[in-house]
Amino acid sequence: MDKGRKLLDYVQMLDSSLSVGGYTHTLTMEAQVAQGSIQNYRDLELFMRDHLQSMLLRTDGWAIKEIYAASEGNDSQKIALIDRVIQNRKNSYENTSEAHKNGRRLLKLARALYPWFDFDELEQTLHDYNTFGCLTTVHAWINQRLEIDCDQAVQCYLFSAVSSCIQSASVVIQISNDEESYLLQSLLDSFRQEWLSVKINSSEVLQYSSMA
Repeated sequence: MDKGRKLLDYVQMLDSSLSVGGYTHTLTMEAQVAQGSIQNYRDLELFMRDHLQSMLLRTDGWAIKEIYAASEGNDSQKIALIDRVIQNRKNSYENTSEAHKNGRRLLKLARALYPWFDFDELEQTLHDYNTFGCLTTVHAWINQRLEIDCDQAVQCYLFSAVSSCIQSASVVIQISNDEESYLLQSLLDSFRQEWLSVKINSSEVLQYSSMA
């Protein structure tokens, strides 16, 4: 199976079954809407450029990059460390049981789509180091096994998160279809450019702590 087909199958799975990257950020956005901080298109754009860009690129994007490196080096401890750091950073936004459930859901879907992968290896790593595998971790691990370029894996994650937030917002605030499309493309273009800078110039974003 060629890489393009692998990625297409994976993206289709996400679109129809699970929004990787979008869950935590959608919860945060919905809280802002409920508080009245987001009432229109402009408020939404400011929120996504201010909050979402930093979290997606400097936490999630950087984690994907580090998990790629750890997977290629067969460093299971580092994969678990990264997963724990992501969980700690998102604890204020995402209920732990929900995070666990969504990570497991992606694993289950991926097992059905790619039965030849050794998912037991990942699950054993998570078990050994007492962590559970959040969406970001599972997404990176799957894409690395698919031999998808790391930047493509990040772009896929960005698209899923940004589109999920915009779609969720459109239900509660008035946004036209044209505005949705424009905002999605504008944000993705901006995030892609910023990612190129973050991955090259940023100092170590994830501060690892020793495993308990």
